Amino acid sequence: MENEETSILLKKINNLINGRGIVDRYDLITVADYFEHLSINLGNEISIYNVPYNLISNFDTIYLSLLDYLEYYPTNNLEQVKEIVEKNNLGYFFSKLSILSSQKKDMSNADKLSNNILQALFRVKNQDINNGELFDVKMALNRLSQIVKYVSSKEISYIKSEYNDFSEHYNFDLIDKEKIIALISLLKIELKSKGEDNPKIKKLLDKVDAVEKEIRKKDIKINWSFVVTSLFVAYGFLADFKSLMPEEFEKAVQIAGKIIEVLHHEPQVSKKSVANPFHNDTPIKENSNNYPILPPEIRIEDEE
Repeated sequence: MENEETSILLKKINNLINGRGIVDRYDLITVADYFEHLSINLGNEISIYNVPYNLISNFDTIYLSLLDYLEYYPTNNLEQVKEIVEKNNLGYFFSKLSILSSQKKDMSNADKLSNNILQALFRVKNQDINNGELFDVKMALNRLSQIVKYVSSKEISYIKSEYNDFSEHYNFDLIDKEKIIALISLLKIELKSKGEDNPKIKKLLDKVDAVEKEIRKKDIKINWSFVVTSLFVAYGFLADFKSLMPEEFEKAVQIAGKIIEVLHHEPQVSKKSVANPFHNDTPIKENSNNYPILPPEIRIEDEE
């Protein structure tokens, strides 16, 4: 039976897998706790099967999501994690374990054998998982947990050399985050009105939710590259929807376009040096309400 700590971890891992993936340091802490939990609870050849199946079977998903996020950090962190996983063949180990664990679960449901007999049976059948192998796996998981905890305590260095090339033109600290959040809220309302049961709409809402969460962060630096790229992807999805159903998705495309316009315009340090991608002929002036891409009912009034 799962204890409360395991149940909470399971819920966090399921949310991470089925939702937005790893997007901030809190998700990194969840991944560190996940590795630590596995390291502690993979006790021996028999008790190894007491670890919840969802924690075992989703190792590769968590690992790949972690690799994606570590791209924003110094290269040595990413390389350490990859070396530990590959050297100890953890992907293969957890794939094998998830199959054996599933078989054990099916047998216990079908045959209702007593716990002692079942454990004895699997000690004989699964000799390919031995205590020597488990020791190496547990040590590798412990190292992964420590590395991820360390990374979670550091400021994200998402502005790599390719972004630094534009630093003289852009300063994302100039962005009015409340304006962006307000527009995102309007976009979410518009998307929900199209039906949250639609898997494509739900996926789009998950991406927008992840962006909103990133922008609302207070304790660490916002990953603006994640925000910008995610919103461009969302805009592309909406443009495709609009091509199929022009009237139904017109407003959603306008709101998404306005969000990208604000992201492009507001952080410009030298607005004359960077062209506006939406209004090349008529650049928007500061402190104006000239937002032609936005319909009148959702235009934003500038403060006096």
